[in-house]
Amino acid sequence: MYGIFTTPTIATVFAGPKIAQDFHDYSTWRWAFGAFIIILVAFCIPPGLIFLWSIRECKKRGIYPARTNTRSMAEALKYYFVQFDVVGMLLTISGWSLLLLPFSLASYAPHGWSSYYIILMIVLGVVLLAGFVAWEKFFAPVPYIPWKFLKDRTILGSCFMYGFMFLSI
Repeated sequence: MYGIFTTPTIATVFAGPKIAQDFHDYSTWRWAFGAFIIILVAFCIPPGLIFLWSIRECKKRGIYPARTNTRSMAEALKYYFVQFDVVGMLLTISGWSLLLLPFSLASYAPHGWSSYYIILMIVLGVVLLAGFVAWEKFFAPVPYIPWKFLKDRTILGSCFMYGFMFLSI
């Protein structure tokens, strides 16, 4: 399954460096991002059109479910804010970002690992991740990651194993 999932990387392993070198030699990094945006949009438009066409066909046949939502915009924002556990996501994203960022920045810091902001980022990252666990256990109305999964050793072991596998690549 992992092999099937990573099959597209076969092409990018060989084509990516050549394309990057061509952008470096004949263009600018700005055009590299611009080309990426153009290519991404070009590849996303056909599936989007297929989805819109499918919805239109389903409405013609009468098999498209009628919309029963009567929420206002503010009610919808509040509902999805809770359903997607935005607080939990922000705690997770901020925690991991602050915990992992010092590994890239420490070599540029004036005093290396003993710079105050490197230490502060690591401590704050750990505190935010602990805050995420507390949020999920005690406060989240709809948990982003249910507490039973956070305390399951099998799931945590799988996550750590995948994390180490990702780091090894």
